[in-house]
Amino acid sequence: MQGQVLKKVLKKYVHIGMCTLFLHAILLFPCVAQAVLCQIFLSALIRNTSRMPHTMCSFPSQVTAIFDICACPCAVRSFYLNGNSLIFTGGGHPFSVYASRFSSLPFLETSSGTVAGAAYSVASFLGFTRITSVGTDFSYTNGKPYARGTYLSKQFEQKILRISPLETQFCNLMFRTPTRQDNTQGGITYSNEILDQYKRNFDQITPGARPWHAADFRAFPYKQFINFFHAQLRSKHAAALLAMLPFITWYKTKRTPQAPIFRILELVLEDVLRYTRYNE
Repeated sequence: MQGQVLKKVLKKYVHIGMCTLFLHAILLFPCVAQAVLCQIFLSALIRNTSRMPHTMCSFPSQVTAIFDICACPCAVRSFYLNGNSLIFTGGGHPFSVYASRFSSLPFLETSSGTVAGAAYSVASFLGFTRITSVGTDFSYTNGKPYARGTYLSKQFEQKILRISPLETQFCNLMFRTPTRQDNTQGGITYSNEILDQYKRNFDQITPGARPWHAADFRAFPYKQFINFFHAQLRSKHAAALLAMLPFITWYKTKRTPQAPIFRILELVLEDVLRYTRYNE
């Protein structure tokens, strides 16, 4: 949903001062462009593209930013340098689970598969009871993707060719998998099995299932954790290897598809040790 539309929907709540707005990463850029200010920002994205919304626009330092402990560091750094308050959480990523077992973190519900679901859960964990989700239609309503104005739109603009305009990029997004067409009064709405599953997952979220408590917000012992992690990696401890499974899979797929698994493990170990030493 574009920031312009969200601004209209929120007007009646903001006017009477009853709205606490949780904004997720995809909507940050269009909402800031429309002067829609949030109190809490959430990013549950792990992949590197999640850094883009935060580096393309400015945002108020009063916003509290909530990140998964495995969030892209570029995104976190943008908020840190801006003076925003940060909260780190533990989601369903294997490394997040590993870190949470070393020292407890506020739980981030990511099983719905969408950052909208994670934001809804966080609101309920913080004690909010009247939660309204705006724009979560999980479809391409009236034949339009959600992407216009978001960081995806900026990515698509960089790929524009005379024979492949912006509309082509949006169509490629909508029709990259088999779609279902529904005729409505407003026009044609498209959906697919992935979006349907996202909607089912969202509808099954149990509000307040794991409320956050003050004890969850203690400082994470980073240096002790890194030493512990290094020791387990060097000994190839099963828990540490399981935590690195997504990275191992990426290495196998993208970097060294022909290499034996033991060689991949060595390469992953070298990369992780080099990165964590650099950032200590």
